[in-house]
Amino acid sequence: MPSPPAADPERDTDLGPPRRSPYLRLLIAGGIALSGWLLLPHIPHDQTVIFDLGPGAARLSKLEVNWEAEAFDHQGRLLLNFPSPAPARLAQQFRLADGDYEFRLSATRREAAAERTEVTRRIKLEGSTVTLRVEELTQ
Repeated sequence: MPSPPAADPERDTDLGPPRRSPYLRLLIAGGIALSGWLLLPHIPHDQTVIFDLGPGAARLSKLEVNWEAEAFDHQGRLLLNFPSPAPARLAQQFRLADGDYEFRLSATRREAAAERTEVTRRIKLEGSTVTLRVEELTQ
């Protein structure tokens, strides 16, 4: 009777790593995609806000913009001085995450340096251009 073949140790270790199931690969890829989809809105990116100051914009000498995120702790400030007449529409880029923000704008007029007007606007940033109509600052 022939004896059974001897086990070849080199042959046993030459099988390579076990293959993952296609379902497991799909589950891992889905988890990565879901994580990216959930985290992407919280990553700051360029947002364009247009301040529509209206026809009386030439009367402004200074515009102060303060913003604060409502859902998370983020705030900032921008101060614009206009040595020549201010434009009626002013586009500004901010590096902010998507979400709800409160913008507080204060304007100082040329004819009365101590006179300031202030307005507050709540907006939702979603990656597209947002226009804030703030004509009452120049009236």
